[in-house]
Amino acid sequence: MAICTAIQKEQLEKRGHQVWIIAPKHPKQTPEKNVIRLQSLTNSKEPDYPIILPIPDKEFLNDIPRKIDLVYFQHPFLISDMAFLVAKFYKCPTVFYYHTQYDEYAHQYLPKFVPHLFITQTINKYLTRTLNKVSHIVVGSPTFVDKLKTLKVATPHSVIPITRQMPKLGKIKKQKITLCVTRMSEVKNINTLLKTWAGINTTGWKLVLVGDGPDKTKLEKLARKLKLTNCRFTGRINHGNIWSYYQKASLFVFPSLTDVQPGVIFEAMFAGLPIVAFDAPGPADFTVHQQNSFLAKNNQGFTDYLKKLLNDKNLRDKMGQASLEISKKYTLDKSIDQIEALFLRLKTNP
Repeated sequence: MAICTAIQKEQLEKRGHQVWIIAPKHPKQTPEKNVIRLQSLTNSKEPDYPIILPIPDKEFLNDIPRKIDLVYFQHPFLISDMAFLVAKFYKCPTVFYYHTQYDEYAHQYLPKFVPHLFITQTINKYLTRTLNKVSHIVVGSPTFVDKLKTLKVATPHSVIPITRQMPKLGKIKKQKITLCVTRMSEVKNINTLLKTWAGINTTGWKLVLVGDGPDKTKLEKLARKLKLTNCRFTGRINHGNIWSYYQKASLFVFPSLTDVQPGVIFEAMFAGLPIVAFDAPGPADFTVHQQNSFLAKNNQGFTDYLKKLLNDKNLRDKMGQASLEISKKYTLDKSIDQIEALFLRLKTNP
């Protein structure tokens, strides 16, 4: 979500708004306009995602603007109490962007001996408290509307997908590349993708996995164990350079079961790629099964759909064209129009 936040900031500033971001200090940070960094702890599980310490320091007090019209925050833990405190001081509304299935991620990260039911109930209790306290909730996909009902949240909400903008690229000949752009983490279900790739005939094709993450070395080791000679891990790629990978690819695969609003799905559609994914929140919310995507119910279905598209260029072309058409509903301008209108309305009528 860091990329989406940066895009929103940039786009809102182009429209004349002043936007400040409060973020954790990062060992690789560079000076950025209107970005205030708070102390953070190293995250041993995900080193690229330090844990913010919501304790205002002298630097924060010196840098924070004298006037704030709205506080927009994205996590219910740690930072939420600080967000409410700032909003109370400035007497302004709060907006929470609900974009992560926190209870699902807990199951992925916690050891098996931890009582998951207790943890899930604790997370949802705290989440519900935050959601019922804010002025407005933005959800990235229709899936979260159902979540709000389950959690018995009465706060007004808006469904606003946070999308990205595809640069204009010249047409080049597609290569036999199956592309996956994701964080290299076990929670993204990449193990399933690698095992699927190893179990089918992929002669002439290459699987390219773009991204970095805590489990990249482990996943590379699995690929070697599976003897995947036609599989390449690129590591971290600057977001501005990722588009060339979409441009060359003929097919996009997305094995995650937990990402509710995956920006890479939008990017794949903007690039005119057919998509193979699971019938899970995220892909099911934004793609259309059997038009621009195949959404598998299980691992065997994922395998069968992947084989189908690898072996049928006409079908890939047809579904890729459908992706281009469907992507027109999710342009960056439309997304920013909606978020800007919401913020202006709340500023006037909190």
